[in-house]
Amino acid sequence: MNLVKIDNIVVVEDNPDHLELTCNAIKEICPDILVLAFTNGKEAEEYLFGNMGPLKNPLRKLPDLILIDMFIPLVPGMELLKSIRTYREYQTVPVVMFSELNGARDIDRVINLGGNDFIIKPHDMNHFTEKLKALMRYWAYVSDL
Repeated sequence: MNLVKIDNIVVVEDNPDHLELTCNAIKEICPDILVLAFTNGKEAEEYLFGNMGPLKNPLRKLPDLILIDMFIPLVPGMELLKSIRTYREYQTVPVVMFSELNGARDIDRVINLGGNDFIIKPHDMNHFTEKLKALMRYWAYVSDL
């Protein structure tokens, strides 16, 4: 599968092991993808909406995909999603939330706030890597339509 349409991904994850695993899985699928990694919601907000980010810096491109862990510090994942969806420029950027918890209410809330998907992190990291690869292939296919 050609992932040429996805070349810029934002990942927001506070667990260093999960962040490394996520970035490695993305790079394994397509080594040329730029992965912008943030360890809390405040850092992500500063990039996405601030002076150095794509809204105010013409040298920066909007991300093609945003992955957010639900339980990140400083600005929780749900609040970050809500903020992202208030900007017209981000309306068509897919946002995928993930968590280790399996709460139907949380999944519904993510969708109602404008999230495009929700991934439950499996405890088996190999399975998580496979889920991330499938996710990347899916969004590459959708963006190619």
